[in-house]
Amino acid sequence: REPMILLKIWKPLGPGADLALLDRAALLIDRLSNNQVAAALMDDKQIKHLCTIYAELGIWQEAETDAADIPYLKNMKRMFSRKPTPQEQARIELLEQVTPVGGIFFEPSEFMVGGAWCRCYGVVRYASEVDYNWAARLSNATDCITCYTYYPGRASEIGDALSRSIRSSNRDALEETDARRRKRSERKAKDADRLIDDLDAKSKALGHMSIVVMPFGDSKEELEEICRDVVT
Repeated sequence: REPMILLKIWKPLGPGADLALLDRAALLIDRLSNNQVAAALMDDKQIKHLCTIYAELGIWQEAETDAADIPYLKNMKRMFSRKPTPQEQARIELLEQVTPVGGIFFEPSEFMVGGAWCRCYGVVRYASEVDYNWAARLSNATDCITCYTYYPGRASEIGDALSRSIRSSNRDALEETDARRRKRSERKAKDADRLIDDLDAKSKALGHMSIVVMPFGDSKEELEEICRDVVT
């Protein structure tokens, strides 16, 4: 079986670097095994085999191009592809254009795509009422990419969730002594009650909305400025 995921690890060239690299690989294999993930070191023959097949992702190879010096592994056959259809060729060209030059590198709070520093924010709380065109500023921003995804929901599941929310909010409102927090719970119950009315009486379609915003900049300093603007 060919590997599903390839992990490349390296260390700067120096005395004992090869042994340190093997120790690091052994530690990685051990930790993956503890999480029920099978892993093993690849030898030069396996690496050359995979590079021969996958290195030229945009080039289709015919069976007659087979070369005798290409290594074959036990029980492994080389995959030869037919010529792509015009639709498949267009998709290949699109993937080649959108693939970031330089790869993707991750850090604790940001990541680099090609030459741009990026960070992703997900919207986790919405106002009970929003103005028309409320997301236009995010959508039209030139220094960030905004993705809106709508997931249709089942009426029965959404209705049950709203009913639980009403019961919980009403209970919190009765037990709350702080006027501000009590009003907040009452508004939450009222909003859920309105949604149930829309769902049952007006047969409106309800679902889940996901919003992810990815600001980006040429440097970390520029990224921080853009992120402050996005959050506020």
